[in-house]
Order: sequence, then structure tokens, then C-alpha cells
Amino acid sequence: MNIRLLTILSLSSLLISGIASAAYDPAYIRNWLICGPFENSKLEDILITDEANLSPKPGDTSAGKAWKEYDSVENYVDFEDETAFGRYELSVAYAFAEINSPSKKMARLYLHSDDSIKVWLNGNNILTNDIARGMGQEDILTVMLRPGANRLVIKVRDYFAGWMFSARITDENGSAIKDLTFSPRPIPLMKLPVKKIWASSVQGGDFEQYSPKFTVDGNKNTRWSSEHYDPQSLIFDLGSPQEIKRIDLLWEAAYSKSYKIEVSDDKMKWQEVYKIEDGNGGKDLIPFPVIQKGRYLRIMMLERGTEWGNSLYEFSVYGFVPEGEKAAPEGPAEETVVELEKPIRAVSASASSAQKPNPDKNESFEAKNAVDGDLKTRWSSEFKDPQWISVDLGSVKRIDSIALMWENAYARAYSVEISQDAAEWKEIYSTASEKGGKVNIIPESPQSARYIKVNCKERDKKEWGYSLWEIEVFGE
Repeated sequence: MNIRLLTILSLSSLLISGIASAAYDPAYIRNWLICGPFENSKLEDILITDEANLSPKPGDTSAGKAWKEYDSVENYVDFEDETAFGRYELSVAYAFAEINSPSKKMARLYLHSDDSIKVWLNGNNILTNDIARGMGQEDILTVMLRPGANRLVIKVRDYFAGWMFSARITDENGSAIKDLTFSPRPIPLMKLPVKKIWASSVQGGDFEQYSPKFTVDGNKNTRWSSEHYDPQSLIFDLGSPQEIKRIDLLWEAAYSKSYKIEVSDDKMKWQEVYKIEDGNGGKDLIPFPVIQKGRYLRIMMLERGTEWGNSLYEFSVYGFVPEGEKAAPEGPAEETVVELEKPIRAVSASASSAQKPNPDKNESFEAKNAVDGDLKTRWSSEFKDPQWISVDLGSVKRIDSIALMWENAYARAYSVEISQDAAEWKEIYSTASEKGGKVNIIPESPQSARYIKVNCKERDKKEWGYSLWEIEVFGE
């Protein structure tokens, strides 16, 4: 026999910790070749001829199914990931990895699956367990590795459409064996901790239920949710510049159809690294062929996919583990500081005209009301076309977005211009079909300006003028 099972230390259920942790542990086999799913199959079905002695290569075909490489950033294989093959109940899949050892040595093999599992090492069946188990249970086996390549084949059957498995190999003291190598070669990625998050909004202002911190707490049952308008944004501070290799997004049913991801070293200058305009929610796995470097990450959600806001269960950022170092432990969600993005405070505002005051209600309609931060006061113009209102930020600022909060008397047609000196103006937005309410305007790239002017060209309600509760400018 090429290898024999020496001792089954425990085939009973043992509580373990860290199986779902994204911290990089070199003892876990995280990269596999997988084949499947074989739907409506049982663990005892022989779906691939000579299944115990499989030794596939990427792209090989078995029983009409292709073997493809699965690169996990977790310490387990999750067959619901798009990189595997999605959710299938009562199905069977195969996974293969090669363990290369420079010499004959004793090792411990830790195996776990939510559902049923069958395992072969170098053609020998070392474990069959057809009982569904909990997330915190694994089997520990003592095995002898032979010199050179050792073939590990794992067959998994799903009962509950939530299948996964993990495998790790250690020395007798439970530590990773340094001179082992694996094929497919593992990618030493770890989940990077997030120190601070800025959000454009939180649904209903309810931080207890919809806080942005829930996007990085590792709990797929908690979520951030925004207010129900476009666009929205989240900014993540990694605490220091990091090398970023992959980002995973897990959307709630209220997803963003169109969004982009940007990186920055200073939260001032942003570089776009990813953009999608036809997203469909679910889980988005975004690996970067070229490492992206930066301290800050921003996801700009440009267009909602539903009538609701934008909602994320998880936003996970992965970077490389430095050579010879251990992954930094992940901090608890409570350590993540959360703030709402605050608008730049304007120093003054002026307008082409203002509606006459209403002394009976102690109301005035001056331009300054549109920049006072009070959504109960407003600017309102005379009842004729055209009109304008201009905001002075006091000095040149970086402009990321502009929010206009129209009262019922809104402009159907208008444009937005910016200027550094109030002499030369640049148009950054124009529409002839506005519908009122809150409008967020995001230039294609950040702009530099001191002045922002809204040129109101055509009223929607001819019996009134133009009226804005607030003009908010976001940037630095």
C-alpha cells in the first residue's frame, strides 16, 4: 500500500474555532480543482470512473464535467460561490488537491463538511461520513505522507443547499508543516481589517439595525442599508496603505445595478479599479489581476437595481500575507468607527431673486437658507423664468458630488455649473426632465471649484417659482 491509515484520533464531533475565519492559515488547503455538480446523486454513487485514483489537471473532463480551479480566500470551500458552481440541493461534487512532501512523514489531517463526505488519500478511502453536521465539527485523522506527490480526493454531497468543506494538514503538534507544497498553489490572502467607514446615508438613520459597520463584521445576517435614492457611497479606511488583491461583495436583495470601486492614498485623489453597469446582486467576487495599492477604498453605487436603497451584508477586502509573517488577527466590529459623510460648509449663497417673506409664518426665502443645514428652511425665487442660485465654499475644494433637495416647486429643466473664480464657469450637469425630490449629482471625475451655481431654466409648476430646501456639496 502506498499509504495506510495509522490512527483515527477522533471520528466523533469536535468543536473547533476559526474554520470560517479569513485569516490566512497555511495549514488549510484553500485551492482545489473541483468537478460537478452531479445533481440528484448520492455519496455512494460512483459518478466518475476510478474516483479513488483521480489525478486531474485544470480543464480535464470527467463524466461530462470540467475540472476547474477554485481559489478560496477563506479557509474552506464554499460551493455556493460563483467561482465554484452555485447552489444545488441533493448534489455531489469532487475536489482534488496534491500535497507534495520532501520526505516520508507523519501528519494530522483535519476534515470538515456540513453534509456528507468521502475522502481518499493516494487511492485509499480514509474517511466516509454520511451524517450532516454543524459548522463547528471536524474529524481528525493521523496519516503517513509519502515522499513526493500525495493525491487527496474529497467527495461531498449536499443535503441543505449550504454546502462547504475544509481540509487542513499539520504536524503532530497542530502546526503547519513548512516544507509541504500544494497544487494548485495556494494564494496567501488574508482579510484586511477596516478601521473606519464613512457612509452617504443609513436607512431611516437607524444605526442599530443598518449601520455600515455590519458590512465588515463577518456576519451574513447583519447588513448596511442606505436611503432609497441614487447615488450612494461607502468609504473604507484600512488604517495604512495596503496591497489589495481581491474584493468580495455580498448584496442583500436591494443591490446596486451600476457601481464602481476606487482606491486612494489620501481620500483626495481616487483611482477607479473596477466598474460594472449590469450587476444582478448576489455575491460579486472581484479579483484584481494587478495588485492595487491604497489606504482607502470607495464603492460608488450609481444606480439601484430595485425600488429600495442599496444594501450590503458584507464588504470583504483581501491582501497578501507578507513573506514569513502571520496574518494579523481580525478586530471585532465594535472597533470599526462609523461616520456619515458630511457636506462641505458653505460660507455664503446668493440668488437672482427671492420670494417675498411671509411674516404671518415668520418665513423668509433668502438664498442663505439653502446652505444652512436646516431642511425646514428654503430658498424660493420669484415666480418667473429663468432664475439661479450660487453657493460660495470660501476656497477651492475638491467636489465629489452635489445633492439638491427640491421643494414641491422644482426646476424641470436646469444645469449645474462650477467655477474657481465666479468668472469662468464649467457645466457639469444638465437635465430637461427633472422630477423633483432629492437629486445627487456625481461628476465623471472629481472637480475643483469654489463656486457652484444652479441655473434654473424651466419651472415644473408655472404658478410658483423655484425652491430648494438645501444644496449639499461633498468632497474635501
